[in-house]
Amino acid sequence: MSDKAVILLSGGLNSFVAAKFVMDYFQGDIVEAICFNYGQPHGNEVDAAAELAEFLEIPFSVFSPEMSWEMTDRMTVAQADHMVEQGLNESFWFGRDLMIHLLGASRAKALGAKVVVTGATMARVDRKALELLEAAIGASGSGVIFEHPFLGTPPGHSFKVAHDLGIWDHAVMDTVDCLSTDGMNQNSWGWGCGECEGCKIRKHGFEQALAIIKSANELEVQ
Repeated sequence: MSDKAVILLSGGLNSFVAAKFVMDYFQGDIVEAICFNYGQPHGNEVDAAAELAEFLEIPFSVFSPEMSWEMTDRMTVAQADHMVEQGLNESFWFGRDLMIHLLGASRAKALGAKVVVTGATMARVDRKALELLEAAIGASGSGVIFEHPFLGTPPGHSFKVAHDLGIWDHAVMDTVDCLSTDGMNQNSWGWGCGECEGCKIRKHGFEQALAIIKSANELEVQ
C-alpha cells in the first residue's frame, strides 16, 4: 500500500492489531483513526479506542451518525430480534457494519486518503455484502480501497499477530469486545462478561493463540 490511509478503530482486538500491523508495514501516512459512537450500550469500546489511538500515536476522531443509524442500527436490531424469534439467521443486523465501511470511505475521501483499514473478520461481516459495497464505492470514482488484514482468519489469529508484533499485553488488557452493558470482569483473555458472543469468540481465540505460541516455543527449544 502507499499514499494515505485511515483506520477504523472500534476499540476491539481485531481493529487494534490490524492498525498496528498496517502501521508497521504501510509505506504511506496513517492520517486518522476513526471510531463511531452510535449510541451502543457497550459504549466503553469508544473509550478504549481513544486510549489505543493514543498508544499508537494516531490522530483520533469520534463520529456520531445518529441519522444514518435510524435506518441501519435501530431498525436492524429490531429486525434481527424478530428473525431470531422466527428461527432465521440474524445476519441482517450486520448492516450496521456495512454502514461503518461506507462512512469510513466518506471520511477517507474528505481527508484525501485512498485506503481504509479495518479489523473486519468473517465472524462479523457478510463477505459477499462487503464485496458488493466496496465494488460500488470503487465504481463511484472515489479512489478509496479497503484493506482487511484479518478477513477470513480464525479467531486466534489476531492474538497471534499481536504476540508477533510485541503488543500482546495491550491487545489482551486494553481492547474491549464485550457486548454487555455491565458485569465486566478482568479475565486471562481480557475484560468482559464472559457470556456474550463477543467474549466467547475472544476467549476461544485467546486459547487458540496460546496453544500455537506454546507449540512454537516448544519447537524452538528442541
